[in-house]
Amino acid sequence: MLFPCHQALPFFDRGNIGDGINHNISKKPILTLFTKKICPLCEEAKLELKDLLPRVEFKTVDIEKDPQLYSKYKYDIPVFHLNGKLIFKHRANRKILEEELCKLASSTPPSSFK
Repeated sequence: MLFPCHQALPFFDRGNIGDGINHNISKKPILTLFTKKICPLCEEAKLELKDLLPRVEFKTVDIEKDPQLYSKYKYDIPVFHLNGKLIFKHRANRKILEEELCKLASSTPPSSFK
């Protein structure tokens, strides 16, 4: 089930308006997946969220390349952050991601950009 804001509040992007300044004021929210090379649950989680991924900038971080992240998340992957904030771990949760995207969309209306 999609929430009411699914398409009602797209993220605003003015693009380049010709003054030599990049006006991409509002970028897509950044969804980060903390994972490792072999992680079946991570692959399952990506499939679960597949149709929501176009609404975010999706990044992956290999925890095996960072000892601190490995120590922090080795028993918890997949771990998802949205704009740097932990939103869920162990399993993907579509409802939580959709709710968080709605909150972000409603907190940055296009009329607030200059």
